[in-house]
Amino acid sequence: MGESNELNVSQYIHVDDVRRRCLFTGVDVPGKKRGEHVIPRWLVKDYALQDGGIQLGEPEALARILEFTAPADGVANQCFGLLEQRIKEDQENFSDDELYLWLLKLSSGMLWNHRRLAENAKHPQSPFQFDVRLEGIVSKEFQGAYAKWRNGSFSRNGSLTKLPSRVGSLMILHIFGATSLDFGHATREGIFPYVLMAVGRPGHPLLVASFFDAGRKWEENAVRSVWARNEAAITTEAPFVRAALAAALYTMELTPLVSSEEQGQRLMDDIAYAAGLRLFTGEKGVKLFRSR
Repeated sequence: MGESNELNVSQYIHVDDVRRRCLFTGVDVPGKKRGEHVIPRWLVKDYALQDGGIQLGEPEALARILEFTAPADGVANQCFGLLEQRIKEDQENFSDDELYLWLLKLSSGMLWNHRRLAENAKHPQSPFQFDVRLEGIVSKEFQGAYAKWRNGSFSRNGSLTKLPSRVGSLMILHIFGATSLDFGHATREGIFPYVLMAVGRPGHPLLVASFFDAGRKWEENAVRSVWARNEAAITTEAPFVRAALAAALYTMELTPLVSSEEQGQRLMDDIAYAAGLRLFTGEKGVKLFRSR
């Protein structure tokens, strides 16, 4: 890749207090109240997840879904809430751009909370910290997308696909990370993010968004065709679907970035961690993602 593709990562390092930053606009929200439920309350209610948890990498690193909230300007929160209500009522009658924006909001809010929890190192259930620039990148991506959506000019930068699914319960998958590439400059290094968000509901297609898939590989007909013939399209077991999505993410988006076996192993380990999976070596030395 050429030097022109390097991200200016310095602009994504937040120097403000992220605990007060509006999820939608980035402006400071007065007080300490976190008003936006990252996972919509209707999803929590419809699938009886009031006491449910979200696994943050390791099985012991859990956070209650109801605690996944973020600061939000009241007007912005209400405006986006109308979109989420419409999605609840019938997600089939929405543009791919709107569904993509919704998944991007989930990702931004989940990363914000993951960062908040990881910074509490004294808590026994805190997850590992990640490169905080990634949270800044996704945050700015969503805030810019939200602003364009409000003025009617939004179109997605990444990919959104709807895959056949028979999952028997609500499935929320969030895989995120970044890989660093040396551009041949001793003092310069860019991070290349990968963030995949998937939501599966019984009776609905599996929604999958990859926010930095500039080539929109996930939207290719071949991907949907291969998926439709895979066991992941007919199984009711969410862990199998999670593993299939993790493998597809690595194969389609990250393999071209891998320059060494060590880097490839590190990326697969990071994906497995974020997805709540384990990585093992199968027949003929093939690396496979499986549930823990």
